[in-house]
Amino acid sequence: MTEYVESLEQWLTNMAALIEANADPEPQHFLSFLNDPKLSLQLVSLIDALEETEVDESRPYYSACIFAFDICVAQLQSAQETGLKLAGKILNQLMGRMAEAINTGKHSLSFWLPILNAFYDVHVELSPELREAYLDLAGQDDELNPEDERDHLVAIRDMIVELSDLSVFDIAENFFAQSHAMPASFFADLIIDLYSIEEGQDIALLTLLHPKPEVRSVVLSTFEELIDTIILSPVSLTRLQAIKNWYPPNYHEQLNRWIKIQRMKGVIFNKKPGLPIAQIKASEVDGSGAQGVFIHIKNGKKNRLCGLLFKQALGIKDAWITPYVSSSEVKKYYQEAFDDSITLRKIDDDYLLLVTGHFLAQTITQGSMPDLHLLEIQELLGMQFLPQSIDTEAIIEELSVQISPFTPDTMHSSFKRSKAWLNNKPFTESWYIENANIDKLVNRCSSFAEGVKICVIKDAIDEVFDQEMEVHRDRWLFHFLWVALWLKAHTRKNEKMWQDSFIIAYAIHTGVPLRDIPVLQEIVRQTIFNSIETMTERRTHLNKE
Repeated sequence: MTEYVESLEQWLTNMAALIEANADPEPQHFLSFLNDPKLSLQLVSLIDALEETEVDESRPYYSACIFAFDICVAQLQSAQETGLKLAGKILNQLMGRMAEAINTGKHSLSFWLPILNAFYDVHVELSPELREAYLDLAGQDDELNPEDERDHLVAIRDMIVELSDLSVFDIAENFFAQSHAMPASFFADLIIDLYSIEEGQDIALLTLLHPKPEVRSVVLSTFEELIDTIILSPVSLTRLQAIKNWYPPNYHEQLNRWIKIQRMKGVIFNKKPGLPIAQIKASEVDGSGAQGVFIHIKNGKKNRLCGLLFKQALGIKDAWITPYVSSSEVKKYYQEAFDDSITLRKIDDDYLLLVTGHFLAQTITQGSMPDLHLLEIQELLGMQFLPQSIDTEAIIEELSVQISPFTPDTMHSSFKRSKAWLNNKPFTESWYIENANIDKLVNRCSSFAEGVKICVIKDAIDEVFDQEMEVHRDRWLFHFLWVALWLKAHTRKNEKMWQDSFIIAYAIHTGVPLRDIPVLQEIVRQTIFNSIETMTERRTHLNKE
């Protein structure tokens, strides 16, 4: 254990040196945290051992701790989303360890807040134990700072001024993160306070995009009380109109009434043309049903990169935007962010609007709200992202007439080409399923002979097709239709991949058994082989039927 802690301390020291030198860490610098997020438990102890009075002097080391903690929490949350129960267990242990450290009273709220923000960033709800520790510490800070009672509005204004180099969206997100553990009712007072400060009024409106539904409910009630007495800025009125489209239809009448009240006060909309788009690229649709979109905005010599992350069955999982960067920094970003295993292809505006609208609709249907930076991206592009699910029937009809001749021979030739995709197309590299159900089915078809575990592959293939693939038939239909749209958005000369992907989707749509589609046979084989190779590492080999 001593060597374990010493290794962790050495890593933090090395990372602190990079931070102090203003150097970007290479991926190998944090591979240990990607591979072993349990390091976060030891990390809490090391953070708690820091002397707060010396943090300013050792700021790079403190920043390295925060950086490492962010990686660990993000990895644990990602693993938990894939169904790994061990990750959820470690996450709860981590929050328990943090609560214990906070309850010692050794450090102030300002010391712990940057670390607690890691949970907000990946939308992890704090455990009751950690929330209570946070609120107790916040209460102590209030008692120790009576000047806040003298004029807390001055403190809020000072905070906004201090963050003035950020966009209003980033400042709003900062308020969201800082209040992650606060009860929803806190936001009623916050909105009133922000509207009492000129610098806070545009920030206040963005609370309508808070990720928590219970907070949005309080925000709606608060604005309902205030809307007759406040005057929105033209920018805020324009944003309110855009936000209305991202709320469920049963809220539209209320939000339209707010807009009408403000228009009667003489407030006008402030719509601006979008900035020029240098290019839009999208990654492949991976095996988990995720795709990243990257938008390069170029305004003269100024560049910004915007990113969206779509996830099937979840919606828009993330949206982000960089500050202005140079052209060389844009190139450097692509070099560092994507290795040879990622396939990026150019897409067009039509694809961006179609797919963003689809996943926006998924987000809203689940009672969620997209990241507020989606609104910032929408404003910069001069586009309007409207929640509209992809009409599978209509798209299939539209695309089918673009393939001529569309005959059984055409389908047969297409199936022969796509069968080899998992061997010769890098964008299919992650097209396998990894979950506890697959492991259970593989185990069911396995036995031990002389101490060696042997799987009857043919039986496993039948089980996976019947108990996993056909059960999620609609998912595979959308997967191949989505891939077809991605490939078609910027198809290359003599390339037939979009047609091949569409023909697979068409076959699924018309009822062809999944086991009769060659590429899906290959996907199932890869799925079984992956399960055999990794279930012990993932500890799902211990799961019982």
